[in-house]
This record gives sequence, C-alpha cells and structure tokens, in this order.
Amino acid sequence: MRTIITISEEDKKWLDSYSRTHKLSRAEVVRNALKEYIQHHQKDSYQKAIEKVFGIWNGRNGDALEYVSKLRQDRNYEQPFTAD
Repeated sequence: MRTIITISEEDKKWLDSYSRTHKLSRAEVVRNALKEYIQHHQKDSYQKAIEKVFGIWNGRNGDALEYVSKLRQDRNYEQPFTAD
C-alpha cells in the first residue's frame, strides 16, 4: 500500500540524513519505525490488560475452577477437565 504523509521540514532533513547514513530508503526507515511503534504499543496494551486483572482472585476462598464451573453450569457442553 502506498500513502502520503506530511512531516515537518526538520523531520524530513533528519529522515534524509538517517536514510543516507544507514543506506536505507526513506520509505524503509518509515516502515521500520512504524513496525517498532506497533510492537511497543501491542506490548503496552497486553501489559495493561495483565495489570488490570492481576490479583483478581486474591482474597477469595475456594477453587477458581469450581467457581467458573458453577457460573457455567447452565451451558450444555462437556468440560475438557475436572476440578480434581
């Protein structure tokens, strides 16, 4: 896919300089930067989700599997494992 972006003159100068120094096209530098940005934010989203639910069972008595089984008792399916 091709796209057009608008960047400042200062950013263009930096991009040109970086591209020449590393012998990469400007497009390749932008693609690499976008890949890194996406990877960083995917990890960030995953970490936030983990932090949101971490310790959610803390302070409860009983077995988590039994609890979930009771919540799902009205569903008609075979459970892949038991609470043994």
